Amino acid sequence: MQIPFLPLPPSFNPLCEASWSVLATQVESWLVDTIRDVRAPEWAWGCNAFWMAFIAANPDFPRGSWPNWNPKISLEGKFIESWTADNLTIPADSPLSQHILDEIRTSIWNDFQLIFPFPHTRSILFLYKLYL
Repeated sequence: MQIPFLPLPPSFNPLCEASWSVLATQVESWLVDTIRDVRAPEWAWGCNAFWMAFIAANPDFPRGSWPNWNPKISLEGKFIESWTADNLTIPADSPLSQHILDEIRTSIWNDFQLIFPFPHTRSILFLYKLYL
């Protein structure tokens, strides 16, 4: 199965909100337009990838404002469940400094690279089993 958003383009910058935003949109489109079946193993794997990209682009989530995503993509999976549980305790009026944003994106990037160490040589089912 082709994963159209991998490999990431050379211009991808893991500290840049825009890079993550584009990736989140690409993963979302792939899930909704290509995978479609929420029971498929690719769906769960793709949702984790989506939420990593979405949070890296919108680290204030679930506080503040953020773009809408397709409601078919639920708030389920290891990454997003951990993120929402950990971040519900942060006061809504606490701004995130650039240093904190960089730390968040670096951490997500490190996790993301564990999921996609060699995307051109591994099948999506292997990656799914590796991550979940």
